[in-house]
Amino acid sequence: MAFEIGQVSHGYEFIEVLKSQGPGVVYKVRNQLADRLETLKVLSRELQKDKERVQRFLREVKIHAHLSHPHIATFYNAFEIDGEIVMTAELLEGVSVEELLVDGPIPVFKAVEYASQTLDALEYAHANGVIHRNITPKSLVVASNGNIKVGEFELARSETDPRLTLTGMVMGPMHYISPEQVKGLEDVDGRSDIYSFGMVFYELITGRKPFDSDSQFDVMQAHVNLLPDQPSQLNPDLPSQVDETLFKAIAKDREYRYQSAGEFRHALDSLLPARREAAESELSEEATAAPMSPAQAPPSSVPTPPVDEDAPQPAAASVEASPPTAQPVLPAGDLALNTQALDPWLIGLGVFVVIMIIGLLTLVIGGPRP
Repeated sequence: MAFEIGQVSHGYEFIEVLKSQGPGVVYKVRNQLADRLETLKVLSRELQKDKERVQRFLREVKIHAHLSHPHIATFYNAFEIDGEIVMTAELLEGVSVEELLVDGPIPVFKAVEYASQTLDALEYAHANGVIHRNITPKSLVVASNGNIKVGEFELARSETDPRLTLTGMVMGPMHYISPEQVKGLEDVDGRSDIYSFGMVFYELITGRKPFDSDSQFDVMQAHVNLLPDQPSQLNPDLPSQVDETLFKAIAKDREYRYQSAGEFRHALDSLLPARREAAESELSEEATAAPMSPAQAPPSSVPTPPVDEDAPQPAAASVEASPPTAQPVLPAGDLALNTQALDPWLIGLGVFVVIMIIGLLTLVIGGPRP
């Protein structure tokens, strides 16, 4: 049965239908007990007649329930309502990357920031044996706090899950699907997600899909056989290193791609310091080229006026105007002696001492004899 908007069932108030196509209907609901807005996905009884749909739904529940990461939508619960299987998860309030791209390419610094967060989430998922297989601009949401959240795990599978798609069948979004998915290979791994996100990143920085055609067959053929235009040819604001970095992520042979999402993330992050250093260098050059004020000029740059030897010289008291010779500073309260003021006194004392010595000698030599 379909839930009515405004209906309250099992503590959930149904507010809005968010998605009505695909493996189940997705509602915006309010968890009344937690007083929290959530998404609630329903696999109706009608769809439960399809065993593969049921298996995929239950697999999504198990995979999503075991993932906990800041850049992955949080899973909350799974249960039955009136015989229908439902799961609840974090409501991603924000805008999808798909919506952002309507206005054209995203500045490279912001694109690398979103890429770093997405690849961090994929690195975590791959480390836990999960392949997303549905990385698109629509599955990436910029949340209200400005951070990326990865959602839409309906095609995800773990390494131990049995294969549900028949051999030779293509499963995945056409514009972002990896060559091995096009070929229907059985051993698809995390490098497929790296290729898919490489395609998303291409669109982030150029504002256009790498391969765009009305024919799905032509798009799939391009994924296997063609390379897209160089991003720097489409967006001159991009650093020159971005072409090489991106083309390694979307190599046709997965052995030549980045072998982990973390490796791709580090390669993209390395683009930023170079750009920052270039910006700092430009600022430094501008500061050097700017004229100095007299106060900023170093002492050696101030010219010394010529001395006129015939001109009258300043009195001794005016010597204080010239730079003083470095002298030790006496602590406050200490008495500093003026040697110039003491010179006459010392001379008088010396004369007095000499007279006294002569007098004593006279008395000793010329004194009364017996």
